Amino acid sequence: MNVFQKLKRWQEAGLLTTVEAENIIRFENKNAKPYLIYGLFALALFCIGLGIVSLVAANWALIPKNLKLGADFTLLIGCGALLWNAYRQGIRSLFEPLLILFELLLLASIGLIGQIYHLTPDSLTAFFFWSLLSFPLWFFAQWKIVPFMGLPILSFSFLDFVYAHEHWLALWNLAEKAWPASVPLISLQLTCLLSIVIQEIAPEGGLKKALDFWLAVAFGVFIYALDRGYAFNPSFGVLPIVPISYTSVFAWLFSFVLVLTALETYLIKRWNQGWLLGALIVLIIIGALIHLPLVLSLAALLMVGLRGYQKGCLSWIKGVLFLAGLRLLALYCHIFEGLLQTGLSLIAGGLLLLLLVIFSIKINAWLKRRIPHEK
Repeated sequence: MNVFQKLKRWQEAGLLTTVEAENIIRFENKNAKPYLIYGLFALALFCIGLGIVSLVAANWALIPKNLKLGADFTLLIGCGALLWNAYRQGIRSLFEPLLILFELLLLASIGLIGQIYHLTPDSLTAFFFWSLLSFPLWFFAQWKIVPFMGLPILSFSFLDFVYAHEHWLALWNLAEKAWPASVPLISLQLTCLLSIVIQEIAPEGGLKKALDFWLAVAFGVFIYALDRGYAFNPSFGVLPIVPISYTSVFAWLFSFVLVLTALETYLIKRWNQGWLLGALIVLIIIGALIHLPLVLSLAALLMVGLRGYQKGCLSWIKGVLFLAGLRLLALYCHIFEGLLQTGLSLIAGGLLLLLLVIFSIKINAWLKRRIPHEK
C-alpha cells in the first residue's frame, strides 16, 4: 500500500483533514526522487560498459599483456582514488557504488594476472586471496551488499584452503575425531568475537549488519545440528602416529573454547552489549557436551524472545514463535512418522497447526498491548 492509499484511509477514518493530506502529498511530490531517470542513467552506463567489454573481448588475443596489466591497474588505481575521495568528503551515495566497482575490479585483476601468467589453481585460492584483500574495506561500507556477499565467499574459500593443504586437513580431522563439535564451535566463537569488536568500532556499518545476519544463520544451523544429535560420537584411545590421546586433544580444545568464552564475556560486559550473544555461546557449549534434543533449540529461542521483548522488537518475537512452532511440528512428525499416511494423523497434524496459529495470534495481540511502539 503506497502513501496515497494510506492517506485516503486515514482521511476516511478521520485521522487527517483534507488540508493535512494535501500538504503531505505536496511534500512527498516535492521530495520524490526521479528513480526512472536514475534507472535510465544506469542502463545507459551498463550498455556503454558492456559495449567496451565486448570490443575488448573480441580483440583480447591481440592485446599485449603489458597493455592489459597497465590498463587494469590504471582502472584499479583510478577507482581507488575516487573511492578515497568520496569517503573523505563523506559522499555516501557515490562511495558505496564505487566500493562495489572497486571490489569487482580487484577480483578481475586477480583473474587477469592468473590468466596472463597461467596461474590456474584447482581450489578457490583466488577468491580467498580476494576476500582477504577486500576485508579491510568492508569496515567502511554502509550498504551491506559487499560484506553480505563477501563473508560467505571468505568462509567457503577458507574451508577450501584448509582441505587443499594436507597439514591443515590433518589438524582438522584430529579435532573432529576428538570432539566433533569443536571445529564449528570454535569457528562460531571466533565469528562472535569479531562481531563483538565490530559492534564497538563500527556499530552501524554494513559489515555489522551482514555479520549479524550470517551469525544468526550459523547459530540456527549449529543449534539445530546439536539438537539432532550431531557431535556425540567422540573418539577415545591413543593416536596411531603421535603418542597423544584423543582425550588430551579434547582437553586442549575445551580449554581454548573456555578462553574464548571468557574473552567474549569480558568484552561484552566491558562494552555493555547485552547478554544475548554470551548466553547463546554458553548454551551451545553445553549442547556440544550434553545431548539436549528439543530443550536446546527451545531454550535458544526463549533467549532470543526475551531479548526481543526487552528491546521492543516484535518482529523477533514473531520469528521466535514461528520457529518454535516448526520445531514442535518436527517433533510431532518424528514421533508419528509411521502414521503420517493415515487420516487420523493428518487430522491431528492439522489441529496442531491450527492451535499453533491461534496461539500465535493471541500472543501477538498481547505483545502489541505490552509493546505499543514496536521496532
